[in-house]
Amino acid sequence: RMSFGASGGTTRASIDSDGLKFGTDTAVANALDDAEEGTHVVTIGCSTSGTLGLNPGRNTIQYTKVGDLVLIQGFLEVNSVSSGVGYVTLSMPYVNHNQTQFSGITVGQCIVASSSNPLNCDQYTLYMSHGQQSLYIYATDGGLLQADAAENITTAGGADIFINFTYRTT
Repeated sequence: RMSFGASGGTTRASIDSDGLKFGTDTAVANALDDAEEGTHVVTIGCSTSGTLGLNPGRNTIQYTKVGDLVLIQGFLEVNSVSSGVGYVTLSMPYVNHNQTQFSGITVGQCIVASSSNPLNCDQYTLYMSHGQQSLYIYATDGGLLQADAAENITTAGGADIFINFTYRTT
């Protein structure tokens, strides 16, 4: 065990076999044992049929993982579409948590702008189910989730997708 203190002998942090702990905390569950930053090359798909393709220069998201918390940020450019039907699927770098004390569902929002008219932006709902490594993009029509995001992108001839999302992993 290694401890770091301030004047007066107060322990501010310690490192032991469990990981980094703050203050005088000794609980194994509170130890920070992983932190990293990186990039993830996203694969995109349609839930029902058709295909969407990403521009190879705009197919990567950035992530920061601290403990089991994953923060995602990115700009993706859909540059090829072929009769997309259903909601849009995006691969993520880690699996969503699968813990019984949580509902296991993580929800967020993203902006999808038309490639042909960047001023035409729509807000979509992001949904990630427990135990999954895919993020789903649903259109939000009248407050209801609609599985037609792929059709919207197909009709627009492509799209720019701006994502800022946080989820927990196992």
